[in-house]
Amino acid sequence: MRSFIIASHGHFASGLAHTIELVSNKKEMFHVLDAYSENIPVADEVAAVMAEIDPDDELVILTDLLGGSVNQEFALVAQRRPNTTVIAGANVALALQLALHPERKPPTEERINTYIEQARKAIVHVNQVSTEMDDDDE
Repeated sequence: MRSFIIASHGHFASGLAHTIELVSNKKEMFHVLDAYSENIPVADEVAAVMAEIDPDDELVILTDLLGGSVNQEFALVAQRRPNTTVIAGANVALALQLALHPERKPPTEERINTYIEQARKAIVHVNQVSTEMDDDDE
């Protein structure tokens, strides 16, 4: 089975999980860690969320910020736990791609990299796109 964790500083993770549930209609798909919302050390929060995951599950973890404390703690998890992928810089496009990936087979490294590239392309300076579209209309 595959499990997902979305982890962030503050409430970004729960907001992202809620958005994905609304868009994909996949309820309660993600384990969520809103780090630093309580006065609990992040290592303890990570241990608590990891206790919810079956050790035999394939695990995909999305974190908010590369090199941030949340990402660092889950990178340690990935070093100790097989079948664990940690991806930093989570956004809606990436989380949605992972949520919609067929459950019958885990995403390959190549597929994960494709999802990341597609998520990067979803980050757009809309003012410039609007201007370019206006120029094309003339």
